[in-house]
Amino acid sequence: MATLIKKGFCNKLTSEFDTRMNQLTAAEQQLDAKLKALKIGIASVTGWSPHALIRNFEKSVDGAMDSLVPSLSTFDELVSLANACLFTKNDPMFKKPSTLAKSIKNSVKEEANTTLRSLASAIGAEYNVSLLVTALKNQVKDNKLDTTLGQAAQALNCMSAICGTNITSRLTKLQNFMNKYNLSLTGEINVTAILSAEGLVPSIIQSIDRVTDKVENVMANIDNSFDAGVAALKRNIPDEDDDE
Repeated sequence: MATLIKKGFCNKLTSEFDTRMNQLTAAEQQLDAKLKALKIGIASVTGWSPHALIRNFEKSVDGAMDSLVPSLSTFDELVSLANACLFTKNDPMFKKPSTLAKSIKNSVKEEANTTLRSLASAIGAEYNVSLLVTALKNQVKDNKLDTTLGQAAQALNCMSAICGTNITSRLTKLQNFMNKYNLSLTGEINVTAILSAEGLVPSIIQSIDRVTDKVENVMANIDNSFDAGVAALKRNIPDEDDDE
């Protein structure tokens, strides 16, 4: 017979799994919206682009990378800009270049997206679908499903191994959620499976993947640039603190 301590421990484990399963269920509405948008986007395509145009897009993005991603040296400009007028010198955000840098990253990404859309004018179908794929992936990331899924699975394993709990119904719920969005326990989406289920052939899926990878690479480079720029500003401006 289980001791009171073990019963309490096992009840807590069950409660922790149920909490995480509720978090996953709460995320479904947002995920459903992104998945539906992706499916509608695919259904609306009237024609796909030849691989030669996909290659041209990749080359164009590589050639424009310096104009899409701020170099480390350009972050010094923020100090001059912040001191250029009375308003920015006295504003709590503008007078701290590192804080200001963080606040303008999304604006820089919007500018990059404008340029990318222009570069992708000849491959509109693949580019538009790639944006919808990225939106779904970002929703998974925003909901922190990578953490929640892993923790839910770990809780189930402990419930079964330590407590002898019948986890069948709870495991089925978790698996159904993962199957619905083609998710792994690490929160990775099987994009190929989703696109295949919509009737896309491997060559088209490959084109969408290439465009998606290229656009996401630009955004990752911007993130890395801002991380380095903010760190440099904090090093170079001693009176900046980390209270933001």
